[in-house]
Amino acid sequence: MAMGAPAGLTNSVSLGIVSSIERTRSELGMRGSADGRDTTVYIQTDAAINAGNSGGPLINIYGEVVGVNSMKALGLEGIAFAIQIDEIKRVMRQLALHGRVLRPYLGLRFFELTPHLAANINERVNKEKARKARADRGVDQRAGAGDDQEDGWEGGKEGGAHDVLLPPTGLHVMHVAPDSPAQHAGVNVGDTIVGLRADQAEPAVSIASTKHLVDRLADHVGGQVELEVWRDGRPGHWLNIKVESMPS
Repeated sequence: MAMGAPAGLTNSVSLGIVSSIERTRSELGMRGSADGRDTTVYIQTDAAINAGNSGGPLINIYGEVVGVNSMKALGLEGIAFAIQIDEIKRVMRQLALHGRVLRPYLGLRFFELTPHLAANINERVNKEKARKARADRGVDQRAGAGDDQEDGWEGGKEGGAHDVLLPPTGLHVMHVAPDSPAQHAGVNVGDTIVGLRADQAEPAVSIASTKHLVDRLADHVGGQVELEVWRDGRPGHWLNIKVESMPS
């Protein structure tokens, strides 16, 4: 149920079905923030949300508030969006603690790995390593062109073995800003962030997306956390990093 006051009609309620609980800004055709780290996701519903509904609650069948009504798709019927309640709670905590919303800043640019993408990258890298190995041995590459099975190529590397250079999921670092928290912590280009631990007494959590990382850093702006990075084909490298506030 979406509640609000469309056209000034107070206590209006509309019913609908939730089609998705995690629509991204890119799916909605919205531009990201200047820093490229706006990770807000939206609940999609066909409950009527019009001018006057924004800011009202989206309620499930148990009477629980699951989102805050935000907007509808222009020119389309039955497509509206609400901000997830977890995002609202995070903003409320920030306002209570700091009087404003603080965005965590590490000084990194990265892309999200998926199992398919990581497998493709690993295969290409191993294939290139095998090609260079053949060239170093003086193998006539023209004779073997188009047939990777020659000279021991079997699914990625000579001799049938396959180096796992990247993990199936994580945030692969492409750039580390100079004099940033990430640089001071020792994060390198080519690392993949796969885990985070905010407290030694608590277990580490896996990091598979930008949203996972930002959500877990949000409550630690001004403090320190530990990042687990996959480096040189191996996991288990832990780095202490200070979480700063996004520069204005």
